[in-house]
Amino acid sequence: MSLTTRGWAALGAGLAALVAWPAIGEPALLVTAAVLLAALAIAAIRVGRFRPELDIARESAGRQVPEGGRAEVRLRISTRGSVTPLMVVEDSVGELGRATFSLGRLRPGQEATVRYEVVCRPRGIYAVGPATARWRDDFGLVERSRLIGSAQRLVVVPAVEQLRGLPPGSGWEGQGGRRSRRTARAGGEDFTALRPHRPGDDLRRIHWPATARHEELIVRHFDTPVRWRALVVLDTRAAAYSDPHAFEQAVRGAASILELLLGAGLPPLLWVGGPRLLVPGNEAMSALASARTAADRLPFPPASEVRGTIALVTGQPDEQVRGWVITHAPGAVLAVARSGFEPLGVPTLQLRPHQALAQAWAETFAGQWAPPSAG
Repeated sequence: MSLTTRGWAALGAGLAALVAWPAIGEPALLVTAAVLLAALAIAAIRVGRFRPELDIARESAGRQVPEGGRAEVRLRISTRGSVTPLMVVEDSVGELGRATFSLGRLRPGQEATVRYEVVCRPRGIYAVGPATARWRDDFGLVERSRLIGSAQRLVVVPAVEQLRGLPPGSGWEGQGGRRSRRTARAGGEDFTALRPHRPGDDLRRIHWPATARHEELIVRHFDTPVRWRALVVLDTRAAAYSDPHAFEQAVRGAASILELLLGAGLPPLLWVGGPRLLVPGNEAMSALASARTAADRLPFPPASEVRGTIALVTGQPDEQVRGWVITHAPGAVLAVARSGFEPLGVPTLQLRPHQALAQAWAETFAGQWAPPSAG
């Protein structure tokens, strides 16, 4: 509970009149002081007696929104207690902004719905709420506030550009203008043959008709198919980038490559300098939303368990990048660099500041990467 600007003015005037009354001897000063101080006391009692039992439901928050897009947030506010006074409700979305609106009196069971939009820039993970409800007495002397609801999460993911073209060795091969997938299914095992039972075999794999014919236990043999995947590596070393804008371009490039590979049916993994590889989907995009540069030299991930294509997104290539490229031979390198550099020996795109990725991607990899096909 606190005094408003008007409340502080009333308190100051009342105390001044009370102090001046003995010296001047004017009864009106005493009356004025008594009225002002009594009004403040009554206002404090009335505001303090109200115990709002407010419920708030927030919709459309907690989802992923592309950078530069708009997120609409809807609030449904209701009361389970007594009639509410006139209130001002404020809902904030981290550093993206806040919305303030007036709310009329609500009766028990009555509901008020408000909505607002927020421009989602820059990328990041933001807390939406909790909302703050404020109410005053009828004369606006005393104010009280209370948090209502809980905080939710709004993930602003990097803006994605539509890329076309898949790298050689990604599990797609083309001949005569036609594309054929040779990627085994991402999970499970394939039945290949029948064989005699061995100690330790799962009894559920016994093939009973063959067992009856051969008079010995025969089991089904399964092979784990080759899992063609892809790995997208984002270099998060601060020394690799000339400025923060270059790193933002790299983050958007990594997100665009992820979407390209996912759309082609190649489940990619993402590495952003953390202790483990991240799976695609919400987790991967959330990692890109919160990706930051690091001051120290982070080791690049081992790619020995990944079959398929590897895409490296970096800034100005240095010796550490060159060593990793020589060891793992990625299918493509996206370098956000202001100046030129020596060839890396693999398909490489140099993206300059403020250059559109999709156009540069198509021009650089034309004839090297094949367009995907559903056939």
